[in-house]
Amino acid sequence: MRLPLLTWLTLFILLPFSLSIAGVPARYGGPLYNTYEPEDYHGEGQNFDLAVNSKNIIYVANAVGVLEFDGTRWRTIESTTHSIPFGLDCDEQDNIWVAMQQDLGVLFPDSSGTLTFHSLLPQITDSLDIASGVWRVRATTQGIFFQSPKFVLRWRVTGGSPLEGEAKIFHADGHSFTLVCEVDSTIFIRQHRSPISRLEGDSIVPVSQWSDHARISYVHATRFDEDHVLFTTFRGRLYVGGPDGIDELKIQVPEDFDMSVCFGSIPLSDDRFVISTNQGMVVIDRAGKVKEVVDKLGGLSTRNILREATIDHSGGYWFPFDYGLARVEFDRSMRILDRGSGIGGAIFEILRFNNNLYMATGTGLYVHPEKDSLSVPKLTNVDGMQLAIHHTAQTDEQLFLATVRGLHYMGKDNKVHHLGPFIGNCVGITVSEDQKNLYLGSELQGLYHFRLKDGAVLPSGRLDLPQTGFDRITFDSAGNLWAMVTGANQEKLHRSTLDLNNPTQLEFFSYGSDKGLPGTTIGTPFMLEDSLRVLTTEGYFTYNPELDHFLPTLRPFPVDLSNTFLMEKPLVDESNRIYLSAGPNTTVRVSLDQDSERPVDRLLQRSPILRVLAFFHDPVSNLTIFGTDDGQMVFSGEEEETTKPVVLLREAIIGDESIHIRSGKKKQYRSSVYQGPLASVRFVYTMTSFDAPEMSQFQYRLVGRGDEWSAWSNETYRDFNDLREGAYQFEVRGRDYSRIISDPAIYSFTVLPPWYRTSWMLVIWTLLAGGLIYLLIQVRTRQLAAQQLRLEALVRKRTEELKQAQEAEIREIEARKAAELESNRLKTVAQLATTVAHELNNPLAVIQGRVEVADMDKQLNPELRQVHDSIRDQVSRMSKLVDKLTGIESIRVVDYAGGIKMLDLKPPPQPGSTDQPPKDTPYSDSPEKE
Repeated sequence: MRLPLLTWLTLFILLPFSLSIAGVPARYGGPLYNTYEPEDYHGEGQNFDLAVNSKNIIYVANAVGVLEFDGTRWRTIESTTHSIPFGLDCDEQDNIWVAMQQDLGVLFPDSSGTLTFHSLLPQITDSLDIASGVWRVRATTQGIFFQSPKFVLRWRVTGGSPLEGEAKIFHADGHSFTLVCEVDSTIFIRQHRSPISRLEGDSIVPVSQWSDHARISYVHATRFDEDHVLFTTFRGRLYVGGPDGIDELKIQVPEDFDMSVCFGSIPLSDDRFVISTNQGMVVIDRAGKVKEVVDKLGGLSTRNILREATIDHSGGYWFPFDYGLARVEFDRSMRILDRGSGIGGAIFEILRFNNNLYMATGTGLYVHPEKDSLSVPKLTNVDGMQLAIHHTAQTDEQLFLATVRGLHYMGKDNKVHHLGPFIGNCVGITVSEDQKNLYLGSELQGLYHFRLKDGAVLPSGRLDLPQTGFDRITFDSAGNLWAMVTGANQEKLHRSTLDLNNPTQLEFFSYGSDKGLPGTTIGTPFMLEDSLRVLTTEGYFTYNPELDHFLPTLRPFPVDLSNTFLMEKPLVDESNRIYLSAGPNTTVRVSLDQDSERPVDRLLQRSPILRVLAFFHDPVSNLTIFGTDDGQMVFSGEEEETTKPVVLLREAIIGDESIHIRSGKKKQYRSSVYQGPLASVRFVYTMTSFDAPEMSQFQYRLVGRGDEWSAWSNETYRDFNDLREGAYQFEVRGRDYSRIISDPAIYSFTVLPPWYRTSWMLVIWTLLAGGLIYLLIQVRTRQLAAQQLRLEALVRKRTEELKQAQEAEIREIEARKAAELESNRLKTVAQLATTVAHELNNPLAVIQGRVEVADMDKQLNPELRQVHDSIRDQVSRMSKLVDKLTGIESIRVVDYAGGIKMLDLKPPPQPGSTDQPPKDTPYSDSPEKE
């Protein structure tokens, strides 16, 4: 079982490099790898075969079905027949062909883009005996070949669907098939106890020059060189077949490596081959020399590799095991020694002394053995040195170690000597340029001095200084002693000039922002081009001795130093490049030349390294060695090249509908049309990097809703809500662990308006709106007309009332006027009547008197008396008229003859009276008749 630590570490392997590791001896560790167990991929332990498509998606034949892995997520594709898949291969159209326990067929997308298994058995008219299972399938230039012990089926696709094709069946006829492989466009086929044959058209033709080896149990073939083929066998042997026949390729593996079966082989770079065996992986060259054995490196279980390796597009070699999977990077200059090598604790410094490679760690001093070995070496802990070592220094004769218990040193005899004890942790050490003075810094006891003479180390004791804590001590080229001094909860860089005649008399001066050195100092100051250089969290600075001041250099610094880890001794190589651990999983190499064309190189992108504390460029092996905080070492050869990562859109979830997005080799995905509005849309994406997927970041935008890219995020999906009708383009791009940005993956889609916002509905809505507006206008018009009628009626009523009021007022005025006129007329009539009465009464009285006097005459003639009676009647009548005239209360006129009006002196009729004077009376309105 693998160590638990490795389960975590192996998540950090990234993309491959094209450079070779042929120049890296096997003793420098093993290839980088990562493993996957059943709990990782949610399947059974047994795996039979692997395939990879053009998008670098991995497919695994597992006991539960076909597993799909895109670098982030595992998915299981179950067969509709629930048969166990044994073999897989992918063609140029990204169809996944599957050989199964009781079936054979192909995986290709359905209408929703979901990969679905489709059996070929209904398309084959001839009967097939699949009771023994179909064990292999290979997609070749000549068709798809399914291999069963009882038959070989060639399927050639002739239509637009993988299910449209023609089948050719080759029956075993008692000799089971053991080999079907394509090498340089030639199909090699072998049956049990039969010579190797090749397919020519529809015929299987034996290769005559190889007929002498008919009884060898070949299982796989691969290209060896232009004229030869490399065969693996069930017997654990390798054979090379060429124009002159077949010869065994003799190899010699370690005694504890029992290679009894060779299942497959595949070429590596530099004429090397990796052989899959029942015990693990063996790397050989063309001469059969074993270059490397990978079996249980770091607890990796590699038994029973049932197939040759499957290579992904990142350069990783995938192997199916009886229990789990492994991805191994053979073609890399980077190698790793993990805790399985025997080292423990954080590695603070790496150095060479006496031609040995040493590692100063948190648990002691370890030495790398100088011997050539086929297996990973075990680093050895140096006797007497099991303490935490923080700093080292060396002369030509001695190696000095600053530990938690004081000063230790090693001489040419490779034995450790102890000087001390000291109180406090010793955390700084340095030797003067003349190699005669050594200074040791302590956290609590200040600074100690030692004289070095003829191989002896003579202590001078603790120096009398006001400072108590000394860390990271070094000399510059002018003989100044620099040290980080701690105290009062702060840390500052201090300098003292060294007097070689009196090396124990020191006076330190501090340097901070007042001296041009802001921020917190990172690591130990170092010399470059005869100048002292200092890294702080604020940048990179150079000491100017004439000004006694630090000056900023390389502004702006191309790397953010705020998260840089404390390094004991920065490494600056011959090209003026400094190695920095600038944060978790961020190891960089920065050029200190202002005009560098490549200011930053990111290192260890594809290694399982989180934090690097030590760097060392080994002049013996010409390797750069990185020491980590958990006991690992990484050996890197030539400069690595990086490959741009690839981002895939995997799925679009529209409401409750899931659409698997597949586009073959294109970066632009096909457009889709959806009925809107879309209340919920989710895009799922990934980056097909099998190295540190948790460090992958993504950036997206939805053109049509905005053109700005989002912030970088580790989320592998993005949700959108309430997408209205319109044309949209979803774009996503990735950034891998090395901060290299991929090209964007683009998915264009159109959201159609809902039925109530379609064009024809818009016309209907327009007509309805027009009709409604017209109806509203008509209703309103009628309302206004009715209101107008009401207003007109009200106006008429008000006018009539006003008219009536006016008429009443006029009548009243006229009545007043009439009354006034009547009053005036009455007054006039009264005056006239008075006048008439006055003027008539006297004559009437005279006439009355004269008549009466005349009547007194007894002798009066009767006729005359009758005349006198008539006169008295008329006088009486006139008197009555005068009385009426004087007593008149109202003036009434009546018609008289000829339209003449005259005053009516008759009294007005009493109410209710019907009496009317006779018309022929003297009181009538007619003139009196004589």
